[in-house]
Amino acid sequence: MAVGVAAEVKNKLAVVDVVGESVTLKKAGTTYKGLCPFHGEKTPSFVVTPQRETWHCFGCGLGGDIFSFVMQRDGVTFPEALRTLAQEKLVEVYPRRGIFVTSVEVRDLASLSEVRGLLESAAARLAAERATREERREATTLISELDGNAGEHDERRLIDLDQRIHRHIYRCAHNPFLEETLNEYYVLTLRIWFLALDRVARLDEAVGEHRDLMEAIRDGDGPRAEETMRRHIQGFEQAIRQVL
Repeated sequence: MAVGVAAEVKNKLAVVDVVGESVTLKKAGTTYKGLCPFHGEKTPSFVVTPQRETWHCFGCGLGGDIFSFVMQRDGVTFPEALRTLAQEKLVEVYPRRGIFVTSVEVRDLASLSEVRGLLESAAARLAAERATREERREATTLISELDGNAGEHDERRLIDLDQRIHRHIYRCAHNPFLEETLNEYYVLTLRIWFLALDRVARLDEAVGEHRDLMEAIRDGDGPRAEETMRRHIQGFEQAIRQVL
């Protein structure tokens, strides 16, 4: 059963998301790099490869998949790693029934969009007001990446970019409770997005809308960031409703 559970979780969850919860990752070509959480280093040698759903540190030699990362990070066994993912709202554990990837229904779209519209708009405003100089530079980097992905049709790459932009905004708000809540809602939103992925027209345009948002955060324009995020959430809900 463990093999089936592991396959289901790995099929639904991206290693870059799980690792990114505790390691600051920056895109480097088709991979992501960061400082290894398992040994002290000043130059990033920790690499996450989304295509293979793996991570590896060229400094200390450790590596593996989603589960091995959680096991190594928390010093736990495989079953305990699954429970950790459950606590992070990525999977659900049912006694005597098994472990399943957290579900969300299409009918939840309105309620989810309503709360995201309120909280993410507020987070965008706070991000514009509170972002550090380094975080504003990262926003500029994301703008360049958005420009470079114009016309991109690789859905995985576009969704990955969307996730990094949203999570950058959450971090820039500098409110850990708001960040944790929005990360949970974003995971649920992704589940709905995946249901309609093959029917949503021009995914690159939807992701490209974030350019104005990143510019507002870079420029410290809170009202503009707030309004841009609100329009983005509303547009997402409308696009999904049209196809579902």
